[in-house]
Amino acid sequence: AYLKQLGASVLIDRAEIGEAPSRPLGKERFQAVIDNVGGDTLANVLTQVKYGGSVAAVGLAGGNVVSTTVLPFLLRGVNLLGIDSVVCPTARRNPVWSRIAQGQTRRHQSSPCVRRTSGAWQGDPERRGARPCRGRDRRRLTVRHDLI
Repeated sequence: AYLKQLGASVLIDRAEIGEAPSRPLGKERFQAVIDNVGGDTLANVLTQVKYGGSVAAVGLAGGNVVSTTVLPFLLRGVNLLGIDSVVCPTARRNPVWSRIAQGQTRRHQSSPCVRRTSGAWQGDPERRGARPCRGRDRRRLTVRHDLI
């Protein structure tokens, strides 16, 4: 119900796409995907992207190895897009972070998706960071990185 309130039209259980794909191409289901898991989930999703669709790989919680074939790319023209979260220059990052902060301030102040903190996480940051991986925290957590 929570994700439906946020606008999701279809909910997919992570078990459904969390394993390695059984075939090099699956049924076309998705036009666009933002994958923050990687690993077998990313490999599985790639087989199900519609012709000309795109997948943005933005995380690797499920692993940094993706075992797949080139068939989605050659037969369906699927695009795999990556992000640069390491060497992107600060001058390019700061305007993006500012836009995110301004958007959260204006549009998401009362959103159940955003929880703010005025400083570093209270308690053990590794334990706190594991909550989303266990499906226990569904909000965006904004941390002032200058205080960490």
